[in-house]
Order: sequence, then C-alpha cells, then structure tokens
Amino acid sequence: MTAFTDPLRLRIIGILDRNGETPCAAIYHEIGISKSGASHHFRVLRETGVLLSRMSGRDHYACLRREELEKAYPGILDAVLGELRRQASIERERDSPVAK
Repeated sequence: MTAFTDPLRLRIIGILDRNGETPCAAIYHEIGISKSGASHHFRVLRETGVLLSRMSGRDHYACLRREELEKAYPGILDAVLGELRRQASIERERDSPVAK
C-alpha cells in the first residue's frame, strides 16, 4: 500500500496513533512541512483509506480508520505502528544521555 511507503506519511500515521483525532494544522506544524506539502500526504492517506478527515468550522481534523483498515488488511496497521514504535524506541535510546 503506497500510504506506508513515505517517511512523512508514516510520521502522520504515528502522530494520529499517539493523539487520536488531531487538527491537520497541528500535524504539519509538528512535522515541520508546509500546508501545501502536507496536503499531498493527507490526500494520499485519505484516498488509500488510512485516514478520515472532517471539517469543523475552518479547521480540518484527521483520524486513523482503524476498523476499516483491519477489515480490509488484517494486521497491517498493527504491523506498521509496531515498527514505528520500535524505531522511535531505538532513536530514544540512541539520543539518551546514558547511551552516550
């Protein structure tokens, strides 16, 4: 699935996993990319069925479509999130003052 082939999209998925429904602006600010750059990644994630977005007033919000993904691709989201968590753990250990 192309949604899982880009590091920025994986970061978006990780943020949504950690925070649940999140304003899209908060996500692209956290990642440090422009709104136009983020729009492409959000579109890919929406079109592949990974996330659902909604508007509230002028703000867009996104959340993972866990149930739909599990039905269509059993275990894929757990596998991707497990790998993201493993990589984050390795980075934390590497950056830890104890490890230096």
